[in-house]
Amino acid sequence: QPFVFGDATAVVPNPTERLDPQQVDLPPGAWYGFDNGWRWSNKVGFDPRHEERMAVFVRGGAIVPMQPLVQHTGQPPDGPLQVHVWWPEEGEPCTGALYDDDGTTMAYRRDAYLRIAFSCKVHWKDAHRLIVEAKVTHAGFDPWWSAVDVVVHRGTKVHTVRADGLRDWRVDLTFDPYKGGDLRDVVATGR
Repeated sequence: QPFVFGDATAVVPNPTERLDPQQVDLPPGAWYGFDNGWRWSNKVGFDPRHEERMAVFVRGGAIVPMQPLVQHTGQPPDGPLQVHVWWPEEGEPCTGALYDDDGTTMAYRRDAYLRIAFSCKVHWKDAHRLIVEAKVTHAGFDPWWSAVDVVVHRGTKVHTVRADGLRDWRVDLTFDPYKGGDLRDVVATGR
């Protein structure tokens, strides 16, 4: 059965050997294929014969931080933190959060952890403009990253913007709908 992981992702596993196509009900709202960016709502046609792995969908307005692959928890990731943002529908929330600590000790009990709140807002007077912000709400731990790549998903278009990873930041993006949704202006600033 499909299941929702947190409030941002829906997963459609194929745990049986059934190979017949099926309809899957997604929770209300706009959802995007994690692998292909296609927009879905309500029902999704799922054909396990053409799927090499589980189908994963991300809610529009989700902000999901991701790190590069590591082989074990003691290995620090190499590269920037990625903050993936899926373009929200009008009036829908656009939020996410990150918590980080050393992962091995109980130092978090002595406030040795980092917490960041993410938000985004579409300017509906100009629906092609998105502002993504990060605000450190607790800074008792130094993270492994020194830069952040903000990865904005708008349908099948994906745009990446580098932001300063050591303080609060803001990324202001404007898309040009007349040029296939290409990125027109980007401003990344620390606050």
